[in-house]
Parts: sequence; C-alpha cells; structure tokens
Amino acid sequence: MLDSLINLRVMINLSDPWELGEARHWEPLEGVIINEKIEGTRPFIIIQLKESFEYKNVVYEYFIASARHVDDSLKDLSKGKAVFSSFTRIPPEQIMSSDPFDLSWWRGGIGLIGEIVVI
Repeated sequence: MLDSLINLRVMINLSDPWELGEARHWEPLEGVIINEKIEGTRPFIIIQLKESFEYKNVVYEYFIASARHVDDSLKDLSKGKAVFSSFTRIPPEQIMSSDPFDLSWWRGGIGLIGEIVVI
C-alpha cells in the first residue's frame, strides 16, 4: 500500500520543455500534493502549485504527475528520494470532477518533465 503522499510539499525542478525552463529562468515550481491514485501498481498524484503561472496564454496551476522511468515510483517521495516524472497540466474544474485523474480528453499541449523533491 502507498503511504499517503497527500499534503506533502514538493518542488518540481524542470528539465523540459527547454523554452518553458528558459522563460521561468529555471526556477523550481513549488506545490503541494492534493490527491493520489494507484492504477494497477502505478501511483499518480495531483500537484497544486503554490503560485500559478501563465505560459503561451495558458494558466498552469494543477498537474497530474507520474514517475517517468520504470524503476522509479512516486512512493519513493515518502522516503525522501527525488523522482524523475512526467507532468500533465489539468484545468482547475477537473479537480472537482468525478475522476480528476482522467486524461482521456488530453490530446497534446505542453507537458512537463522534471524531478519532484519533497521540501
């Protein structure tokens, strides 16, 4: 079973897309884990940023995150380990939906890649 990650404060260190990193001067994104879900054996989390930001006319505040590499797991965050992850922006209204982790509607756009670290 996954130790609950909800309410953990985290920092996202961006690595991609390069243009976004440059636009933000490579400053980390600070946030809090507000929801979690296990699909099969794979954990997913939703992170709410402490401060939203706008990039290419889109406001970014919420992300669904999953570990990027097969040997990594988000549950390692509770052990103090950094986890290289993929992030998909979701709109605020999805947070209150019946399945906030549903990405069936997502057809592209800016996804992020970076490392999550507990702070």
